[in-house]
Amino acid sequence: MKLLTRKKRYLIPVALTAAVLSSVALAHGKSGGEYASRLADKLSLTETQRVEFVKVIKTQHEKRQVIKGELRELKKAKFQTLREETRAELETVLSAEQLALLGERMEKRMKKYKGEGEKHRSHEHHH
Repeated sequence: MKLLTRKKRYLIPVALTAAVLSSVALAHGKSGGEYASRLADKLSLTETQRVEFVKVIKTQHEKRQVIKGELRELKKAKFQTLREETRAELETVLSAEQLALLGERMEKRMKKYKGEGEKHRSHEHHH
């Protein structure tokens, strides 16, 4: 039983370190499995350790992706609510003509912003 305890004492810090390091790697665009495999080589893991290690890193990567998606949706909803609140407040300040002009300008700005975003995203995929 003491061997299991020692093993746990060893594996927990290694797993935590791997999770932190995988976050760094993923921030640089590497997949969880690819990074975990290379890190497993550097740690000189046994085949059994490697399988478990890669599994942990891939699972953590998948969980992070889900959280990022949830946060993205929450952020999107909050911005939509903010836009609606702003519009309602501006309706009490601006005339119908001014609101229409503002709407046109904002639409033009959004089209430009989205176009630049698409260029930026397509450029990232070519690296």
